[in-house]
Amino acid sequence: MLKNWLAYLSLTSVFIGLLFLYQGPMLFMAVYGLLILPVFSLIIARIQKSRLKLTGTAGQMFLEKQETLQLATTLENGFFMPCLQATVKVAIQKEGMKLTKKPGFCSISPRGQSQASYELTGSLRGSYPIKVEGVFYDMLGLFRQRQRAQDNATVIVAPKPHPIEPLDFGNLALESEGSGKGNQGVRGNISELREFQLTDSYRQIHWKASAKRGKLISKNYEQGGRPSVLVLINNGTMVPADEDALMDYAVSAIRECLALGLAVSIQAMNHPGIGPSTDLAPLFEMAATLQFREPGDFGEFLSRVAASQPPARHILAFSKEDCVQWDPAFQHFSQKGVGVTKFIVKGGSVCKAH
Repeated sequence: MLKNWLAYLSLTSVFIGLLFLYQGPMLFMAVYGLLILPVFSLIIARIQKSRLKLTGTAGQMFLEKQETLQLATTLENGFFMPCLQATVKVAIQKEGMKLTKKPGFCSISPRGQSQASYELTGSLRGSYPIKVEGVFYDMLGLFRQRQRAQDNATVIVAPKPHPIEPLDFGNLALESEGSGKGNQGVRGNISELREFQLTDSYRQIHWKASAKRGKLISKNYEQGGRPSVLVLINNGTMVPADEDALMDYAVSAIRECLALGLAVSIQAMNHPGIGPSTDLAPLFEMAATLQFREPGDFGEFLSRVAASQPPARHILAFSKEDCVQWDPAFQHFSQKGVGVTKFIVKGGSVCKAH
């Protein structure tokens, strides 16, 4: 845009200079035209801005850490004049996600549309609001116009599961297999059908329903009274690297529990919790969006859970430190016949506490 202004001002200066040498009527008309043309171009651009629409920028999308998400925003020109130079500007509201491929410029024909594609990569778990606005220039390239999208997108960067040390649940896995007999495998009866999600297993796909509806449909299962595992997460203050390492390990443990046919619940401080469930999708979403740096004492939280009715047959506790003040709560669990496995995160790695 700066180059266009320099070119325009240089051309206008030349014509004004010529007036001192030759004051002809045609030269006066040329100078008047040069002075009026930017105003006319700006008026056309303002009208064109009201006819420009952005679509494909709303909704909620999931992305695993360190993976790349390709997005495209459609620019629709409802004006009778072309838009010679347009693009979209993508604004990420917080750190942890970066724009790895910026959208390029494109031209839009009269009453036509064009797409601007870009790529996002998430490095830290969390929920990221994405603001998108259209940017285009007038026919002279002197004025920049912006048009915001009506709805914003939200990209949820989910924890990345990885292989972990096998978890010891004793006879729970055998009980789970026994409770699944007579039902639909080890997962229980089908409670509902819903659209397939990236977190679903391919074994959940209902192929007949998918063929009828023309898209992948997943089966949701009842719990069928099968034994459950409670995941307790200390979502207090810790560094982002420890947060991500803790949730990566927690999600990996949850996937192993579901693979054994166990129902899983998740509870954290100042959070309503979820479960018990054998569906990975809601558990995965909570693990991806769980907020840390919550006020409260994890020991008091454990005591409240321990004082309640036994919520599960086994507990997986994840925290940043192993505090002796928490031992009475864990002993209370043991007295109720609830197994406890503690995991400690430190320096970006998770280990089992002994």
